[in-house]
Amino acid sequence: MKTIPPNIIAFLICCLLSTVKSYAQSEGFLSIANVPGIVQEKFKLLYPEQDIARAAWEYENGGYEAYIKDKKGTTGDVMFFNTEGKLEYHIFTEGSIRTGTEREINAEALPEAIRIHLSGTYNGKIIRASVVKFDLEEKTKGYRVMLEDIQLLYDSEGRLQKQ
Repeated sequence: MKTIPPNIIAFLICCLLSTVKSYAQSEGFLSIANVPGIVQEKFKLLYPEQDIARAAWEYENGGYEAYIKDKKGTTGDVMFFNTEGKLEYHIFTEGSIRTGTEREINAEALPEAIRIHLSGTYNGKIIRASVVKFDLEEKTKGYRVMLEDIQLLYDSEGRLQKQ
């Protein structure tokens, strides 16, 4: 049986390790410095630093995915932002159970009752609007609207629930 010389084995190991390192950098977890500023700003708006213990970032499918653990360690939410900072989806979890989703929508897509309430009561610029759904039934649970200085939660009928 013919043996492979040690220098060839060392060369093959180096090639393998450099391939793994290159793949990990392009597809694995990123340092926050490699996440675009617009994505970081939107993330901080949604998750103030005092609310989270850890967020790990990945570049995947043309966008940035954040895996989040709160300070209690009980949630493992996932958020996916496109390169312009738009929240494409937010998966809510409790423990390891997926409980709901949130998707960013245009303010014009909000129910009329919410748009009327906002225009009559609040003069602030809408920073973000989203629809929140129960996971299994995919029924609309409500809507979240973030203005410059306040966050509002509405039920599925457009009634204000929480300020």
